[in-house]
Amino acid sequence: MYRISLLLILSCVNNIAFADCDSADTLGAKYKISSTHSESNKTTIRDLVLWRNGKAVAHQYPDTQITELWELSGNGMLRLVRNFDAYKRGIEYHPGEINNGKGDKDWKLKYQLVSTKLMKKMQLEKSTGKDCRTIEYYSLNESDAQIKLLWLPRLQLLKKLQVTKADEIIQWNLEDIVTDKAAVSQVFTSRSSYQTTDYIDIGDNESDPFLLKMINLGFVEHGSSGFYDAQGHALDGHRQHKH
Repeated sequence: MYRISLLLILSCVNNIAFADCDSADTLGAKYKISSTHSESNKTTIRDLVLWRNGKAVAHQYPDTQITELWELSGNGMLRLVRNFDAYKRGIEYHPGEINNGKGDKDWKLKYQLVSTKLMKKMQLEKSTGKDCRTIEYYSLNESDAQIKLLWLPRLQLLKKLQVTKADEIIQWNLEDIVTDKAAVSQVFTSRSSYQTTDYIDIGDNESDPFLLKMINLGFVEHGSSGFYDAQGHALDGHRQHKH
């Protein structure tokens, strides 16, 4: 199996404001995602920014200029607004319109990018540091993949994730953390002014050039659990599938 070693000892992320590490509900986390295929040895690099603001989470994909805003409702169901930043437009999905009508309650997956179900399967190998500087090291060997995770428990953030498969290696690296509350708030308030269309009303507005383009690009249907890479591909259990 094509493998690449994971450095178990990583230097601390210089931009992490450890004094604010208890403010896990209000922050931004910037990631670099690399995917290397063993046959071609070609590496694709993408960006993802996770934003948290209380009961709202945004997944920003700078490469496609799409920001998915997730909100937690009182009954535990999730509501989604898919924002197209280049157009200042958005499509609203009510809970029953997500995941092929099944809805979605996996708030933790949106909040921390790693499902609690996956983490419960993983083995905690060791823990270094203390208090805000604690880093936990997890691993999991499956029949088709080896997974290693470096976890910041106080911030509930992944610091590094590596998935090694027979033909591909996927790595997530935390590059920066934003703790400025005004900057975090601006991410959400700026998109609240976008013109939005309810998903259920798209059929009555197909003459809208913007909606027609999004339909043709395949960005309208929402059939997955809501974890995407920067190219708009759904990630289910950290395996990639196209829309």
